[in-house]
Amino acid sequence: MSKIKHGCKLLSGKKLPPGADPPVRSAINIEISRASASAIRAIEEAGGTVTTVHYNRLALKALLKPHRFDVIPRRAAPPPKLLPYYTSYEKRGYLSPEVQIRNKLGIDRNKILRVKNNTETGKELG
Repeated sequence: MSKIKHGCKLLSGKKLPPGADPPVRSAINIEISRASASAIRAIEEAGGTVTTVHYNRLALKALLKPHRFDVIPRRAAPPPKLLPYYTSYEKRGYLSPEVQIRNKLGIDRNKILRVKNNTETGKELG
């Protein structure tokens, strides 16, 4: 688990000097339990997607050792303390309506933000 966390820190560009190329050059689609804003930005600038997902002990076991399960169990809901994190679009939480739309329809984030801004201001899409 810590390797994934530290891997995202490396992807975020924190270790790079200012003005250096972003560390992510290929588009990757990643599901991870947590990610920093800079890691999300680096992955999305390369054309990839980030989704933060809650894994309880059983879900993590199913992810790491799927051969031990006849049927892969569904994800458990996050505890109430973590619910705001996983419903936040800024954190790319899997329970966020924008992320759910993106994953279902394959819409890019710029279109989601445009639709969200237009609905907040009352404008119609054209």
